[in-house]
Amino acid sequence: MKVLIVGESSPSFEPVRIAVRLRWPDATFMTISDRQTAVRRVEAEGFDVVVVMIQRANGDAPGLCRDIREICDVPIMAISEVEEERSFEDVRTLEAGADDFVRSTVGLAELV
Repeated sequence: MKVLIVGESSPSFEPVRIAVRLRWPDATFMTISDRQTAVRRVEAEGFDVVVVMIQRANGDAPGLCRDIREICDVPIMAISEVEEERSFEDVRTLEAGADDFVRSTVGLAELV
């Protein structure tokens, strides 16, 4: 399993890696921090899943999801570190093409 994690480096990345490795021990990961590079890599690498880490309210997660959806149908999971539910980031990200949206307080078992 090839997993792309998109977002600025964060302590939240490690629980994602652990959760994925519990289910798929041979999983490989690539971490990218900018949108344009992420879209190019998705197109070139053929990832099995893309994890979009949302680290601030009103960020560009919806735009990234739309860009990825224009080129392929890879599953996209968005994980928000933003605690503000009023940002509507979840709705905007799901409408833009994410397959799932969870807050970073989710348990490891729920990720896989």
